[in-house]
Amino acid sequence: YCPGGDAGELMAMACSSGIPHPPGYPLLMVAARFWIFFCPEVFGNLSSRLSLLSCIFGAGAATYIYLSSNIFARHSSAGVIAGGLWAFSTTTWNYSTQFEVFSLNNLLLSGLIYLTLLHAKQSTQFGTNVSATGRGRTPPPQISPFPANPGGHTSP
Repeated sequence: YCPGGDAGELMAMACSSGIPHPPGYPLLMVAARFWIFFCPEVFGNLSSRLSLLSCIFGAGAATYIYLSSNIFARHSSAGVIAGGLWAFSTTTWNYSTQFEVFSLNNLLLSGLIYLTLLHAKQSTQFGTNVSATGRGRTPPPQISPFPANPGGHTSP
């Protein structure tokens, strides 16, 4: 079974060590080549094994979303809800059950978000944001994808 979209081309290029259409997805192709080499044939044909790799990437992304939500909301049920809604959403499920680059992208971005939240939590938890005089604490860092004052412009 070979799903539609780019999955067939990506599978063929992973098996033949070729380069798929631009941008070529080099990290996905390297991961796929290692997976083909190390994943035993017990897990089925190459198509099934490469789809399993995408499932692992998708499960990793859902795990990172669970962990990030636990840090952000400070409650484990928030992590279960966020990770579950993410993992079982239609689009995420489709791209995690066929060999596509999107599940790897989701894994890398959710891992980056988790590491950012973990760093922010540790820097406020262990007191590394104490002022130079040792008196008082500076406010915790604001976690936002947008700058506080874009372009340095001030309002009149």
